[in-house]
Amino acid sequence: MKISEIIKKKKTFSFEFFPPKEESQNESFAKNLKDLIPLKPDFVSVTDTGYSAAKYKHLALSMLLKEKAGFDVILHLTCLNSTKREIGTVLEKAKAAGIENILALRGDPDPNREILPGDFSYASDLIKEINLSHFCAGAAAHPEKHPLSASLNEDMSILKMKADLGVSFFITQLFFDNSVFFRLRDDLAKNNIFVPLIAGIMPLASPLSLLKIEEKTGKISKPKALIEIMEKYSQDKESFFKASVEFSINQCEELLSKGTNALHFFTFNKAKAVKEILGAIK
Repeated sequence: MKISEIIKKKKTFSFEFFPPKEESQNESFAKNLKDLIPLKPDFVSVTDTGYSAAKYKHLALSMLLKEKAGFDVILHLTCLNSTKREIGTVLEKAKAAGIENILALRGDPDPNREILPGDFSYASDLIKEINLSHFCAGAAAHPEKHPLSASLNEDMSILKMKADLGVSFFITQLFFDNSVFFRLRDDLAKNNIFVPLIAGIMPLASPLSLLKIEEKTGKISKPKALIEIMEKYSQDKESFFKASVEFSINQCEELLSKGTNALHFFTFNKAKAVKEILGAIK
């Protein structure tokens, strides 16, 4: 089913996965997936973590999750360093597999591969290649500005362009300060962009996990409560995890109480935190 139809009908809770990078990780992935299936996510997304042949691994996982777990799947599709032929092949295979949802992304540059001229530079270029009569396309939104944008206003102009091109939903980059999400939601409405906004939520496993994320996203605002957790439990992994989950529960409860109808959890292929959060908020 298309995401645009799912989120019209109900409040949604969804998960993001990525293909295991090494064969040794397959067993752990399968175990965590087994724990997450009973939570019955309204849909899942699968991250595009590689280039060229690796894209088919990511597509294969999407097909597996759809066929074996019965999930409605959003296939991430990154266009930077991809040719139109590669993108076309993935879209053809996705359509043949009955996958109806695409998250159109620019992607991160590959330092070991030169950008191919004349193909794609931005996610908006990719959206134009997607057959919207078959696929429901979504795009990313950044509550605290895309790291390459000059301003929030420039970000909003880009979101407006993507909406005009036909995207049916936005999924946000992760955030911890709910005020930046509410500001983005209000700014979309002020600019007459009425595309559903899905909140991206990431329960932290450790302070180090956030530092690694910020290397790609830029600095992310941290409420006082989260800073205190990071400082107090920096050397106590078990206590940090417990406090981090409680922080995420409070964050989700506030979002839901103020009209947010869709939460998308970046699971990092781990079940424990998401199980505890959903057990508290559903």
